[in-house]
Amino acid sequence: MPLSVFLPMGGVMRPLTFVAATPAVCLFLRILFSRTYRDKIDAINIEMRDGQPAFSFRSRKPLLDPEWGMFGTRTGSRPAQVLRAVLFVEAGVTMLLSQGRAELVGLVMAGLFAAMLVTMLQMASGEA
Repeated sequence: MPLSVFLPMGGVMRPLTFVAATPAVCLFLRILFSRTYRDKIDAINIEMRDGQPAFSFRSRKPLLDPEWGMFGTRTGSRPAQVLRAVLFVEAGVTMLLSQGRAELVGLVMAGLFAAMLVTMLQMASGEA
């Protein structure tokens, strides 16, 4: 079923997208302007890459890696992992079925981006 049922809701979807994007932008700015978080995230990035250059074409870690994969031991709490997986699948399905509705894709991507940023903050603070 195409998501054409959302066509008349354009006036509602656009404000909802901005509301959903606000926490993601705030989390991003917190990471960007916090030297502590940036240093810890850089250290985690180097550890994930196993010392490989930042721009190598070799895959850093597979999606199902037991330590760094989608449900790895170092990638956040179990509820955050499940939420991130659901939003990841939802984003793919939405992009396939949205028929070019930017508001709907933006809403889904804002939620996925916020979940990924929360995971990064958890990893950097040592809660993961």
